[in-house]
Amino acid sequence: MKTFNSFASFATHLQVLAIETKLVKHAVLEAAAEEVQDTAKGMIGFYHDDPHWEALSPEYEAAKVRAGFEPDAPLLRTGEMRESIRYVVATDGSMAVVGSDDQKMVWHELGTDKMPPRPVMGPAGIHGAPRVAHIASSMVTSWLSGHGVKKPATLKKQTA
Repeated sequence: MKTFNSFASFATHLQVLAIETKLVKHAVLEAAAEEVQDTAKGMIGFYHDDPHWEALSPEYEAAKVRAGFEPDAPLLRTGEMRESIRYVVATDGSMAVVGSDDQKMVWHELGTDKMPPRPVMGPAGIHGAPRVAHIASSMVTSWLSGHGVKKPATLKKQTA
């Protein structure tokens, strides 16, 4: 915890915080958006407890296997749609958007007249909300206490 030996040093600290606010907002949104993106990508290829997620039909599963794709992996064929999920953070740090520019993702999210919806993006946001709250609170607490903006260690990506 940062300590202050005078009101002047505390005032200086507050001035620095005011200047850094936009950068901190951007860093927090970036970390939160990355968490939701990773959650959404991780949901593809697996069945969920979501009542909207109907099992793939036996005919479709058989056709997937004949075509050389993994069985029991809904929404996953080549991995292209999963990899199309990205995020962007506004340069002013006012918002972040996580989504996909793959039209097939829209069809899966909403369903079509030929297939039921198998939403990913909305559930990813809901499922990731507790981790996003943890990320945001940890980063802001670290920053306010004078330790810089640090992503929580338990959520950092491990690199091999």
